[in-house]
Amino acid sequence: MYWIHRAEHRWYFVLRVSGHGAHHSFKKLNALNFGLNHPLELFFLAIPAALMEVIFGVGLAAVGASILLVIQASIVHSNLNMSSKWVDWVFTTNRHHIRHHSVVLEESNTNYGCGTLIWDRVFGTFIDSSTRECGVGPTEPTLVQKLFMPVREPSDTTVAPS
Repeated sequence: MYWIHRAEHRWYFVLRVSGHGAHHSFKKLNALNFGLNHPLELFFLAIPAALMEVIFGVGLAAVGASILLVIQASIVHSNLNMSSKWVDWVFTTNRHHIRHHSVVLEESNTNYGCGTLIWDRVFGTFIDSSTRECGVGPTEPTLVQKLFMPVREPSDTTVAPS
């Protein structure tokens, strides 16, 4: 998941094809919009679990891991302060993930882990700081604009890889 998420931020084509920009377009994160991904992105998010099932036959374990990821993702997108010295070292918390949703491209291209920060720490994409503003530009796109983001970004979008 880390590498899929990082690719969405690294390459403009992958960002557009996956529809990931729509997920980043929210100005205020909360526990409900964690899963408001573009329908195209839901397909990309299902690939790792499907591959694990096909290759290794993990079945129920993949379902359990998916449930845990959904719980963790809703927490990191919420406004709950769950940070602590030990939790922050391993798990993604809202403070670190909100930085990932920054309107500033350099801030948005960090802290890719939705469940854990371990891979961000290993590959140098972890940054321990806050952000001031979330979204993809000065205004939040409408629902229709979000649906069309894979083919046409709103005119005031400022966060996208080049």
